[in-house]
Amino acid sequence: MTGVVSKYAGHHLLPYQHLYTSSPMSMSILKQYFDLPEDQVIPLSISHGIDFNHERYAQDVTNVEPIHWCYNDEILRRSKKIKKTTTLPHPWMMLHNFKGSPKVKENGKILVIGPPPSTYNDENLLFSLFARNIKADAILLKARGGKEIDRSDKFWRNQKVLPVSAGGRDNLHYHRLMDLLLEYEFVVSPFLSSVTILASALGSKILVLNNYQYCTYGIEQLDFQSMYSAPTLRAMVSTYVRSGTESDSVEIAEDVLGKKFLQNYDISKENFLDEINSVRKPLYVHSAGGSRTSAYVLSNIARLSGRSGFLKYGITAGVRYKVFGTQNSIICKKINMIDAAINGLSEKNFSIRVLTDKERNAVPGQGADW
Repeated sequence: MTGVVSKYAGHHLLPYQHLYTSSPMSMSILKQYFDLPEDQVIPLSISHGIDFNHERYAQDVTNVEPIHWCYNDEILRRSKKIKKTTTLPHPWMMLHNFKGSPKVKENGKILVIGPPPSTYNDENLLFSLFARNIKADAILLKARGGKEIDRSDKFWRNQKVLPVSAGGRDNLHYHRLMDLLLEYEFVVSPFLSSVTILASALGSKILVLNNYQYCTYGIEQLDFQSMYSAPTLRAMVSTYVRSGTESDSVEIAEDVLGKKFLQNYDISKENFLDEINSVRKPLYVHSAGGSRTSAYVLSNIARLSGRSGFLKYGITAGVRYKVFGTQNSIICKKINMIDAAINGLSEKNFSIRVLTDKERNAVPGQGADW
């Protein structure tokens, strides 16, 4: 089938291929895993990080791609009522399998997952590490650039901790991240992040910091109580906190990342290509409200204009955003995520404040000072 797949699997979707932009690095690994040609149409949406099943909808399921990539049963449950789905292992498991399932080095080296950089977050993390008597060899920083990441880089170098990064989120991002994580026997997680789960699946020994609070900007309208009490998230944190065995954390990570879907490779590939061929609506239009006419019109506007953002929110909302910016209120939050996941949100582990005038251009997810 290799070499001719592109002529038959989803050829009717080619006019929309330029709108299928969800996680190019994941789609690149999928093509490699199934030995598909580079020009194969991949009309899949997938979570931009690890979906901890903490939101009403599966993460990024409302993206425009007509099929959602579900890598565990809980994601499938929350997605199948919204649009077509396919069950495949997470690209991380595909890549690990493709590389021959390499093992983490048993060398005693310690890598810390860095928080969103800010003076408060870095200094508080250093204090938490000292309190736990953890001597880190390196800290993983996201390659976002800017003054804060440069300041954070300098801060950790002054502490004799090597800043490392997997670089930008291009097609080789997961390749670089896997090679990096395999070099460290221990991974310190000050909060539950996607990297925590990815490292755990490789067999890294995970150390969580239940004495660490960090600050970020967030959206006020989010339901933080439900988010941090999600069963999947709480089960993961509990596994890492309790004095369990290494295999416990590997098992739960593999379950979240869908290792079981690595089985029956040939059948899985055939089913996947059949699902692409069965697509009748080339774009998922979340804003259409079930109207076939409006969905058809919006899809054609997107195809001709090369823009798809309004398919989520509608044309009116899209124009409003362009003119007035986001309608969501931004706040600064301080949280001990590990404690919140175990014990629920409380004044002890969670607080918010309004932004100062200097913070009016704050972006959700960026590090903040308290």
